[in-house]
Amino acid sequence: MVLLGACREAPRVEPRPIPPSAPAPVTASAPRAPAAPVAVAVFEPDLGPTLEKIAARVPKLSWNSDLSIGVTWLPTSRRWALRGDEPRVMASIGKFAWTAAALARAPIADVEPLATAAFAFSDNEGGASLIDLGGGLDAINTFTAKTLSIPATAMSVCAYRGGAFPRTTETCHRVEGMDAFFTVHGALTLLEAIWRGAAPLDGERRQKLLEWSQLEPPLGFTMRRHLPKDVLVHHKRAEIPAGCCGRPPQWNWTAEIGIVQSPRGPYAFAISMSRAESYANQTETVEWASCVVYRAVVEKDDSTCPGPGS
Repeated sequence: MVLLGACREAPRVEPRPIPPSAPAPVTASAPRAPAAPVAVAVFEPDLGPTLEKIAARVPKLSWNSDLSIGVTWLPTSRRWALRGDEPRVMASIGKFAWTAAALARAPIADVEPLATAAFAFSDNEGGASLIDLGGGLDAINTFTAKTLSIPATAMSVCAYRGGAFPRTTETCHRVEGMDAFFTVHGALTLLEAIWRGAAPLDGERRQKLLEWSQLEPPLGFTMRRHLPKDVLVHHKRAEIPAGCCGRPPQWNWTAEIGIVQSPRGPYAFAISMSRAESYANQTETVEWASCVVYRAVVEKDDSTCPGPGS
């Protein structure tokens, strides 16, 4: 079952190939004495104040929502986060990590139909099959902890109940009330590993994962809604709407994690909100926060980023 929140039509995104870096031309020249090293300034935005501004504004946009948010500037690995170590319900965020784990063990051709369903439609049965292809929950947890260096306290799956039958394991880090969880720091580490393309997520595997993650469900919220349409975004959203799953209305969760290839450079973004009085406001606040971070990166005014109800 695919859970949808605010049913607004989101733009469908056809994945575009990520062009490989062109090799430098080979030329011959007479030997020269080595030149003195030249310091090259690397652009790096200061996003700490931006996250603080978002956190201060959230109570006015989505009353009663709590917030975890973080950004990594990928060219330098500089990271900013607020409540970055707080466990958050994983839901469909896990499909990003499970696709990576499946790619590490199986041929791309076997992973592709499941990954396409997981990203384009957030298909839960496809998510379960990705777990199986990745070796099961024990192997998934080992992959994230050992291969991607994400601590078990920052990402772990004890059970997944989205398929026809549940997958469970005792080899996990447990958080009360959550079958699976992530933290903002854990999500940012995942996204950094994917962007860096370290083995086994290198070469064509990295290329395909970045292409699949440009897909998104046709309805519901999206972190790319208020970003320029020509900006590549590789992302996965997750939501448990108010009133779902036999829970009280205040038990609701909204999350997005992704890599944005801005004109100034790529950055990883992770946000999770929960317990909103108005679930629609909460999803639209996620979209607003993504816009504010993007405008800060490209050094443009964020006052026109649409908030809830705009």
